[in-house]
Amino acid sequence: MPNLKDLKKKRALCKAKLTQFEKYLLIKCTCERPNSIQLSELGGRLQKMEECYGEYDSIQIQIESLPDISDTECQDEYTERERFETQYFAAVGKAREDCKSGPCRVCSKKHNTTLHLDEPVLPQQQSNSDVSQDKCVMLASQEDCHSKVASTIQTDVTLSSSHNGCVLLSTALIDIVDYNGTKHTVRCLLDNGSTSNFITESISKRLNLPIKSTSITVEGLNQSIQVTKRSTLTIISRTESYVDNIDCLIVPRITQLLPITYFNISDLNIPSNLTLADPNFNIPLEIIDILLNAEILFFIFLYSGKS
Repeated sequence: MPNLKDLKKKRALCKAKLTQFEKYLLIKCTCERPNSIQLSELGGRLQKMEECYGEYDSIQIQIESLPDISDTECQDEYTERERFETQYFAAVGKAREDCKSGPCRVCSKKHNTTLHLDEPVLPQQQSNSDVSQDKCVMLASQEDCHSKVASTIQTDVTLSSSHNGCVLLSTALIDIVDYNGTKHTVRCLLDNGSTSNFITESISKRLNLPIKSTSITVEGLNQSIQVTKRSTLTIISRTESYVDNIDCLIVPRITQLLPITYFNISDLNIPSNLTLADPNFNIPLEIIDILLNAEILFFIFLYSGKS
């Protein structure tokens, strides 16, 4: 197993590549209408940055999963990941915004066709069962029963709803309470296709809650894993007075990036008087700490007075 020092060296190379890309943008992408050569170069660099992010993500997961990492170090690593992802998506967004020679002939968005990055191919799959694969568990969301798709991203299995090539799952920021009664804000996935709640091992360690032994098989897509740990925790709404104690199965990881690609919130025409449960729902982030099942999702809607 790689040690922390070696992993941090590799991570530093990824961060250096991102810094170089930002410097490149300052020099090359200041013009209103870059020529075809500049656009071609930028498209290639964007593709390289996408690969760089995948490499960073893999390294960061190894660091966060080290058995001897302390709670304080683990929290520092969450902050490190959030800082890198914010920097990365800001740079990619700036590249596309600065080079407005569009629309794209592939997706019809404002960026130039050269800058288009293909999303993962989503083959048809009919299933609404719990999903699991080795070190990743994610469950189906079924907003449209006629458009279920399954996507395999690296070693992760994802079931989601798809409409016109865009994947959107319901996410929210909620508060959870640790062993000492301190609140922590986490990002959760609201899944009306799941019968169980899930929490990641890293968040479970942060909360320092009592862990109980269990033996439950999570199955889906002809695969299964054995879950051996569970815990009970308190969740609190950040916008309502809703509080609940829930039982969660503990898994190493819940999702890959959600959503799978960045998009502009203004394209959705969301009413300005609505408070978003997850203000960054349009930014691809791997930070899904908890998955809440169908029972809780529907109760939240009823509690909030939504039909």
